[in-house]
Amino acid sequence: MILGDASSAHVLVSAEPEAYVDGTKGSEVWITLQAKSQQFAAAQASCIARSGWQAFLAALTKLEASRRGEAVLQSAVPGELLFRVYASDHASHMAADVELHRADIAGTPLLRLTRIVFDPSELRLLLEELRNAVPAV
Repeated sequence: MILGDASSAHVLVSAEPEAYVDGTKGSEVWITLQAKSQQFAAAQASCIARSGWQAFLAALTKLEASRRGEAVLQSAVPGELLFRVYASDHASHMAADVELHRADIAGTPLLRLTRIVFDPSELRLLLEELRNAVPAV
């Protein structure tokens, strides 16, 4: 799902269950964020603890219903990936923040994009896609 304006700042969000070569599924979730703004772009895939994933989906559900507050997703590896979706004002406008960083390589730059504005109606689609991508255990 792409949030934002594809011609300017935007983020592409995808998720999938942890999977092994033998076809079994693990308890974690892999999320991939691709963020772009003008000439700056980065992509990061990172492991999310199942409890963190479930908390994010619960917060996103509440945000979609109320158009107030925020939903924050952070990688299991501190500082590697942050995805924040939030009501940016009292008029129920929506925005997202993204931080991507290769924590396993010293000196890797951090890409931080803030206030990526998107149509509030996209929130329901994002929630549906993420729920369907990683079914509840």
